[in-house]
Amino acid sequence: MEETKVPTDVMIKSSATNGAILGLIGVLFMVVTYLTGDIYKGSSWITWLSMAVSVACLVYFSLKYRNTVCEGYITYGGAFMYGWLTFIFSGVIAVAFMILLQTVIEPDYMEKMADVQREILAEKGMNDSQIEQALAFGSKFQTPLFIAIFGFIGNALVGLVISLITAIFAKRNRPVFE
Repeated sequence: MEETKVPTDVMIKSSATNGAILGLIGVLFMVVTYLTGDIYKGSSWITWLSMAVSVACLVYFSLKYRNTVCEGYITYGGAFMYGWLTFIFSGVIAVAFMILLQTVIEPDYMEKMADVQREILAEKGMNDSQIEQALAFGSKFQTPLFIAIFGFIGNALVGLVISLITAIFAKRNRPVFE
């Protein structure tokens, strides 16, 4: 039996819908960390929790896509591409919210981040001139454009790795003799 090919527009529509859901979950995590003040500290527990939820959602979305759209079968490559597209769409939403947070909701976000970084660098034993030099260099990359570019690239890379892993769980080849 030959492989049934799902039209590209169907895959894109499904991954966009599930990417929007995943993106809104990411926004929810950002709102929680913002409200608790952990957004400035880069708390590792929330990062790991967010990553675990992302993996679980991506496995669920991929299995649902395989079983409902792909007649119960999907190649590893198809599952990978579906997962990565889903992550790309979620990244657009997450990056858009992060820019909104840093420019509209909390316009002094970057100053607060600089204060947190100043404390961290001082604890590491850097003197005031070294701290100011490091912060001046870092401030060049804290424009909305750089945040969007690096946020999107970072999300795409993380999505690439997660999709490579989650595709293992979604893959199910069609039997040779059916």
